[in-house]
Amino acid sequence: MVQASEFIDKALMAALSLSASRDWADITLAEIAEEADLNLSDFHGVAMKDDLVDAASRYFDRAMSAEEVDASETVRERLFEVIMLRFEAMEACRDGLLSMMKYQDKSVARTSALFKARGDSARWALVAAKLDDMAAGPFALKTVAVAWIIRKTEHAWRRDSDGDFAKTMAMLDRELRAAEERKSWMTRLPLRNRARSKPETAGADE
Repeated sequence: MVQASEFIDKALMAALSLSASRDWADITLAEIAEEADLNLSDFHGVAMKDDLVDAASRYFDRAMSAEEVDASETVRERLFEVIMLRFEAMEACRDGLLSMMKYQDKSVARTSALFKARGDSARWALVAAKLDDMAAGPFALKTVAVAWIIRKTEHAWRRDSDGDFAKTMAMLDRELRAAEERKSWMTRLPLRNRARSKPETAGADE
């Protein structure tokens, strides 16, 4: 499993390097194999080009758990931190990702796959923010809300060419605050965490 993951990661980085200066659709799997110093035959039964498109979301999702979050911070603060880690990691591959995203936007199959990937990203953002309880269920309302926030923030990141993440951070903050206003779940910590902070003599009916 680890070897397969490392293979996909290496191939993905090679593909993004090539697509930084070329249209994603014009790049062949053979060129990706050569760029990654891999044999084309190694890809058989493991990954095609579109599999690398789908793998990109999972690759950058991992960045959200790269740093420890402060459990004493609010839900909004935690989510802001972990989601920004994702976009900071994406910045190193900006040109290649933009080329891939243009291809993805035009492909019905990849757009459909992206819908699931958004949900996976949202669940991992909640887990990385130590909000595991909120990530339960594939169509949980909280997961859908975070998936929408990541989607909106990604569109801002695409236009954020100055390198200072100003547009990205502004959109993420705005969407998190909007979610906070719409739903009370983002204005408080999960019940389990709140229970820890109560004095032992506190009533059990809260």
